Amino acid sequence: MISLGREKIAEAARELADHLQSIENIRALQIGQKELSDQIAKLNDRISSVEIEIRALKAETVLASIKETQSLVNAVQGGLNQRIEHLAVKVGVLTARLAEPGHTFDATSENSVTSDAFKPVAAITNK
Repeated sequence: MISLGREKIAEAARELADHLQSIENIRALQIGQKELSDQIAKLNDRISSVEIEIRALKAETVLASIKETQSLVNAVQGGLNQRIEHLAVKVGVLTARLAEPGHTFDATSENSVTSDAFKPVAAITNK
């Protein structure tokens, strides 16, 4: 009978030890879960920071592209303006030559340029 009582006490002690071990395991899991949650929060903050950096880098890249495009547009516009100015000078010179005495211009005539200065132009346009 005494051994039966000792066996029950031993069995109860094992169950109590198992129960206490389960409680310790649950506490360890809770601590691990808290640490994991903290690390996930840090990772989320880092991801947010990287997203912000990417947006800033994208904005800088777009700005650089816009500046480069503006530079190209300005270069093309400058070249076009020079050509227009050159053409305006040519028109002014031609107008001045036509305004000289003895020069006439008849747009309906096949040989409309009568000035010696315009003969090469007339030869090219009448071919």
